[in-house]
Amino acid sequence: MWHLADQDTSLLIDYMVDGEFIVPTTATYRVLTSAGTVVVSGSMPSLASTELITIPAVYNSLTGDAEYEDRFFELDFYHNSKPHRKLIPYHLVEFLPLTATPADVRSALGLDVQELPDQDVDLIRSYFALRWQNGDVFKTALLSGGQQGAATNEAVMLKAALTICDSISMRALIVVRAEDSQVQRSTKIDFNQLANRISQRLATALDTVTQTAVVIPTLFALSSPDDPFTG
Repeated sequence: MWHLADQDTSLLIDYMVDGEFIVPTTATYRVLTSAGTVVVSGSMPSLASTELITIPAVYNSLTGDAEYEDRFFELDFYHNSKPHRKLIPYHLVEFLPLTATPADVRSALGLDVQELPDQDVDLIRSYFALRWQNGDVFKTALLSGGQQGAATNEAVMLKAALTICDSISMRALIVVRAEDSQVQRSTKIDFNQLANRISQRLATALDTVTQTAVVIPTLFALSSPDDPFTG
């Protein structure tokens, strides 16, 4: 779960014990950094089975020159005189002008929102994976706009799609039923070929981002040898 740094962060808390919603008798929380340092703590206000807690912006600043940072919301609550603990990780990130969307990822994979909901598409993590792989040039390209900016967003979208490919055979519904209709996909979907196509598109997009010329290997060469009779 990604949230903008230096902004209020709201978390939806479900109180559950053994898979069932409960209403706690008391509940307290702490927000910790990845080093275990407590940033803020307090009591939960409403004590309903589900409640929204907001962490003020002042506690959501990034440390130093970090581009993103892990935080942990630690919840301790009591139900039927028994203690329970819940840990909810979330991430703070500086604003990234990404135009790629989960819908773009679904389009690349040929899935619908039931098969691939928005929450299963992590575009920001895909951005950072490519950022670490390609260095500062990737961030510069994203901020530059134009052809490189578009190629950066394309690369992030394709990276996210490639990540989903490992589970796509389990996600893709062969039969899709609606209230008064039924649509059946082909059962001969080659998921490996789909992943290969996405990998090739990703490589092309990264070439544009890094302004790397695509070298096409010479398969054969034509020549005009001297005529043995005319020289």
